[in-house]
Amino acid sequence: MFDYIEDPALKAKAEEEYNASIVTINGGVQKKIDEAVSGLKTKNDEILGEKKKLQDMLDKFKDIKDPVKALEALQLLDQNEYAQLIKDGKFEEVLEKRVSTATSRLTAVIDELNGKLEVSNKEGSTYKSKYQTKVIEDDIRAAAIKAGVRPEALADVLMRGINVFSLSEDGQVEARDKQGNLIKNKDKLIMTPDVWVDSLKESAPHYWPDSEGAGLTGNNLLAESDFNKKADALLAKGDYNGYRKLRAKQKAA
Repeated sequence: MFDYIEDPALKAKAEEEYNASIVTINGGVQKKIDEAVSGLKTKNDEILGEKKKLQDMLDKFKDIKDPVKALEALQLLDQNEYAQLIKDGKFEEVLEKRVSTATSRLTAVIDELNGKLEVSNKEGSTYKSKYQTKVIEDDIRAAAIKAGVRPEALADVLMRGINVFSLSEDGQVEARDKQGNLIKNKDKLIMTPDVWVDSLKESAPHYWPDSEGAGLTGNNLLAESDFNKKADALLAKGDYNGYRKLRAKQKAA
């Protein structure tokens, strides 16, 4: 390369310096190459690490068939108040809010049911009162017709009788005092609708035709007296079932 230099010593020095520069240049180039390779290797390791993280994340959602809906659900959770509180570790606050919400809903339902129950109770009470009134009036009407009361006087008899009688729990039409005892008339007869209607012949004889308004007949008095003796005996023994049967038999007579 340095053949044009005639001086052997100068030629040898030039070749030596050239070779030294080549070594220096090659060393610098190699260093640059090593640095570049090292950087690429580090970047490659980082990329591989990120890829692995992404693969691990994908593996967690591999069973999700609709990733769009899954993403929407995650977004909803991010916006949900309870989810945010849970993220913040405020579990007691979440519990209090849920209990408060459930209590409010339950209270609203209970209030609605109580309102319906109140209406139902009122309607039931009204129908019960109407039923009791009808049963009492039917018994008094039957007794009045049996006793021969004028048809035009029946309404007045019913109006007076409804304030005397009540309906027992077992459906018996009876008259009781404030202490709950069965009322009897002056002749010690239990005050049944028949006895009460017959008593009206003295206090309201105009309820009967002129020929029938002069008091109890002998046969009627005997029948009522016999009924009351039997009734008193049954009540004294506490035989209320027997008393009800006797009443039913007397009403059918």
